[in-house]
Amino acid sequence: MHSEARLPRGPLLPLLVVAGSCLLTVLALELGGRLVAGGRLLDSDLYLRTTRLAYEPHQRQRWRRLEWDVDYEINSRGFRDREPPVPGRPAVLFLGDSFTEGYGVELEKTFVRRVEAALAAAGRPEAVVNAGLQGRSLSNYLRIYEDLFAGNPDIGLVVMVFETSTDVEAAATDGYVALPGRAGALYRVKRFLSEHSILYNLVRRPSRGSRGVSRVLMKAGVMGPLEGWTMAVDPKQKPAWEDTARRIKAFRDRLKAEGKDFYLVLIPHREQADAAYLEHMLAVTGLPRAMFQGEHFYDYMTTYAKANGIPFTGLLEPLRAAETAEPGCCFFLTDNHWNARGHGVVARAIADGLRRAGLPRARRRER
Repeated sequence: MHSEARLPRGPLLPLLVVAGSCLLTVLALELGGRLVAGGRLLDSDLYLRTTRLAYEPHQRQRWRRLEWDVDYEINSRGFRDREPPVPGRPAVLFLGDSFTEGYGVELEKTFVRRVEAALAAAGRPEAVVNAGLQGRSLSNYLRIYEDLFAGNPDIGLVVMVFETSTDVEAAATDGYVALPGRAGALYRVKRFLSEHSILYNLVRRPSRGSRGVSRVLMKAGVMGPLEGWTMAVDPKQKPAWEDTARRIKAFRDRLKAEGKDFYLVLIPHREQADAAYLEHMLAVTGLPRAMFQGEHFYDYMTTYAKANGIPFTGLLEPLRAAETAEPGCCFFLTDNHWNARGHGVVARAIADGLRRAGLPRARRRER
């Protein structure tokens, strides 16, 4: 007798038919998306090589996501900026993280470049140097200044752009902190899908604007929760707040002793500035409203700066006013960084703050 292949019987056959149908449907949708959109909806990540304090110089990479398609060019100093100004030209140095670097925005539309344009329009000769680098915090800002810019006599003003939701540090470090690692099997799977699957991107990225989908994806581990956020809102972190504030003041004092000025820019939590996003996060995280609306490090630092004579611009009011007038105008939908319009709002606020503070001051170069 010859054995004959037999189809599975019982409940297994319908399950296989359903699974096969679903797979074919997904493949058909993916193929249809490729035919309609080409590669526009594929999400390429930013894989710039980095040294411990800056990117490796002279790199160029295109960075494409659903909401942006920008070119990154790294200058000879290792930052996403134009080449350093010629020696002898007075300069303003900006220290900061991905907001300062200009995450997802064309270089000329970043607030740093717009502040330079505002200074030029006011007849000021200063070049503006962008030393922003994503993933960095206070210790890194101080080390970047110390190792790369402290000996530059052209820099008369240092502006620190401090992200109050993630830049608070529990303890000082040596400042040599690499960009967050991209390791682990789950990350590699997500990156593969982001770079090769239109369907994955259509679900994952816009889902950040959907409360229900965001909650499901967070629980499934596909979308990450807030990172580093609780330190800036938890009252138990007051010692870290105090230490961070003291270190900022000490940096101001050190610059003053060098004959340089210091200006602080405080970035609020998005939940503080964007009412719709606050409601979204309350629904997604299930955290109590008091956690979001209690005292933040932003509030603590504004009080501290006023008490200690540190000139600063707080970005809460200008961002909140813009978002109230036109909800969704300043932030990316699928990311918490500012879009190009948000950078415009920030640039105007900083330029106005510098003007009111009489900065940068006119200086004579020593011969």
